[in-house]
Amino acid sequence: MGIILFILMSALFQHPVRAQVEKDILEKMILALGGREALAEIKDTRMTGNMEIIQYGMNAPFTMYQKEPDKFRMEMEIMGMNMVQLYDGQKAIMTNPQSGEIIELPADQAKTFRRQALGNDATLHPEKYGITYAYKGEETIDGKKYLVLEQKF
Repeated sequence: MGIILFILMSALFQHPVRAQVEKDILEKMILALGGREALAEIKDTRMTGNMEIIQYGMNAPFTMYQKEPDKFRMEMEIMGMNMVQLYDGQKAIMTNPQSGEIIELPADQAKTFRRQALGNDATLHPEKYGITYAYKGEETIDGKKYLVLEQKF
């Protein structure tokens, strides 16, 4: 009986401590990104890069735009064809790179696009968006240790 009570009490007391660890790590990340005030001021973001699609041996240059709180547009070139994906806060749309046809995506794909569209406000106020974090431990990359948080919706 004593061991069961100990396990139950341990489980009850670890959850709040664990949640605090996750909040502390998130706050450290926010501070490393410039702090709450700086992130709250950013309303539009543009990222450019080159995506490597290993299984097909291709590179795809892209530009992604994000507008607070929940809109995004990604333009990508694949094999000389242009593709656009966007989320307007309610629905997800993409163009067929071969025909140029505009396609509205089903709800499950729109949910994925919604997650991609969330910007700094979701980092600063995850509870507003139903986001929680789970601490997954440490990971070493190129000799440096990093704390790993898993984002959950």
